[in-house]
Amino acid sequence: MGIIVKELVGQHVDNTAYCLGRCVWASKRVSDALYVSKLPHLNPILVEAQCDMDADSIARLFSYSLQLKQEYSQLPKVLVISIKSITTGVKSKFKNLENNCMYTMDCDFWAESCQILSAKSIQAHLKGNPLNKLVALGHFLI
Repeated sequence: MGIIVKELVGQHVDNTAYCLGRCVWASKRVSDALYVSKLPHLNPILVEAQCDMDADSIARLFSYSLQLKQEYSQLPKVLVISIKSITTGVKSKFKNLENNCMYTMDCDFWAESCQILSAKSIQAHLKGNPLNKLVALGHFLI
């Protein structure tokens, strides 16, 4: 949890500021991980591992995020770990910020931020010394 919290929220945030939240939704679907802040000014963090990232998986992210907005009065920060493939249509929505190991995706009105970790996004960062902890986690999972 600490690696994800520090990368998405900031190095200044102690990982004890977050705890695990429920991952079962009203639709009975189950998400992978939800980190809920103990501090009111920090956004929840939704983490999803997707084997195949497509329009349906993005629609689920919308749904989960909007439910979090209702429950916590804040939009979540979203991290998607793409394990296998990303459809061309979804990939066309990504931006890659210079020197960043994650893609970003426009998420106006449904998330505070949406970042995607994939084999391609971390490729250029695998030779870093020391290796970025999130890159190492992504490399292990992917």
